[in-house]
Amino acid sequence: MSGGDGRGPSNTGLGHNGGKPSGNVNGSSGHGGPSSGGGYHYNPGKGPASTVGPDGEVHINITGGMEKDPLGKHHGNGGSGNGHSAGNHNSNSGGNGKTTSIPGWSPDSGKPGRYLPTNKDKLIKGLIQSIDDHSGTYTIHYTGGAVATVTVPNGDVNKMNVHYNIGSGPSSGNKLTRDTIKSFLEFKAENEANAVNDAISKVNDFYKELASKYGDKLEKEAKALADEAKGKKIRNANEAIKAFDRYKDVLNKKFSVSDREAIAKALESLNKDQMAKQLKIFGKAFGVVGEAIQWGGFISGLVKGFRTGDWSEAFISGEKIAVGKAASVMVTVVFSAMAVNTIGILGFAVIMAVTSALITDERLKQLNSFINGI
Repeated sequence: MSGGDGRGPSNTGLGHNGGKPSGNVNGSSGHGGPSSGGGYHYNPGKGPASTVGPDGEVHINITGGMEKDPLGKHHGNGGSGNGHSAGNHNSNSGGNGKTTSIPGWSPDSGKPGRYLPTNKDKLIKGLIQSIDDHSGTYTIHYTGGAVATVTVPNGDVNKMNVHYNIGSGPSSGNKLTRDTIKSFLEFKAENEANAVNDAISKVNDFYKELASKYGDKLEKEAKALADEAKGKKIRNANEAIKAFDRYKDVLNKKFSVSDREAIAKALESLNKDQMAKQLKIFGKAFGVVGEAIQWGGFISGLVKGFRTGDWSEAFISGEKIAVGKAASVMVTVVFSAMAVNTIGILGFAVIMAVTSALITDERLKQLNSFINGI
């Protein structure tokens, strides 16, 4: 590490008289005079986006955003190669002046959708303040104040489009930006794969609990419903009501008045926070993505069905939840509710029958046979 005190002539940046890099940081200013050391630089003032110095190193300039100190004020850590003067900052990731790594990322607590670089790469961490993730469009905040919006068509970083909302940002063919976005996409993909695997594991635990409490047959029916829903769309409420009416009287007779009321109360008392948590798990496992699921109307329709024997509101609300979406949305809602509150084998089976009526006659028929055997 060979940095000066930040006070040399023609040197208002980090360290002076750095000489040649020797495996550590040797940086001079990107502002005020010829560079006396290697390293990447950025300049929040005016000037070209990047230049190549006499030492062959690329000097990246970021314009806009950083307030300059009055000329003559120097801030430096002698011998460290790090310092600030006149608003300039100089970072180098290695003696050869090249970026040694791409940053890892971590969520910024309290700011959903924002991620911070986590590694110690001085160039990346020095330039990239954070990334905001907006589902295919990313906003990069640079420490110099520049802000870039990046779109990545179909996840192809080679086709990305970069627009600087503030400042001109790093240039050099946007290599830094491309590498940064690439690392972020890899981080997101790995995180997503881990999240899906974790959700699938939790759903398997749910099935095991069903088998433990109610027997292997109910577990089998639940798995069959989830499999049947894959790749299918919800049919309209009128079709579902017509299909369910063939079995409605038989199903309604399976319950006593006290059974109906107990199930209705259990459904009414579903904890919203717990439902949100379970919806996230089952949705991840079943590939349900997009906007929040409005499940309240469907559950209210089920409550009315158990109390009065009229299930039409459940079907109408179910169709509204999943219109234009995969049928797995309904399975996600039903399994989430069952994971939050226990309603017993018969109640769960009937709710699966209602859900099946929105998907396929065959699954409804199978569940009716199962219920009759309880």
